[in-house]
Amino acid sequence: MDIKLAKKLKDAVFPFKWLSHVGLDGSELWNYPNLSELIQACGDDLYSIQHNLSKTPGEWYVISSISSPEGKRGDGPVFYSDCLEESLAYLWLVLHNK
Repeated sequence: MDIKLAKKLKDAVFPFKWLSHVGLDGSELWNYPNLSELIQACGDDLYSIQHNLSKTPGEWYVISSISSPEGKRGDGPVFYSDCLEESLAYLWLVLHNK
């Protein structure tokens, strides 16, 4: 997860104890939510996690349980990235309208 996405989560009040400090080279260092914390935060709105191995590197797909306008469960927003944590973070941001 990159620093921009971490800051978006922090600004959106993601439920996590955020810590930052300055590295020896003067750069800002952050801790990030881990995979289980992201999954837990998405809660019942997380419908499915899939790994597409046909891509190199494989992409992670995260599917929300939000219903489509037609009422079909699991047909809501889908996020994909080669980093599962990023996909879950983007899903959480959308679920919380951030």
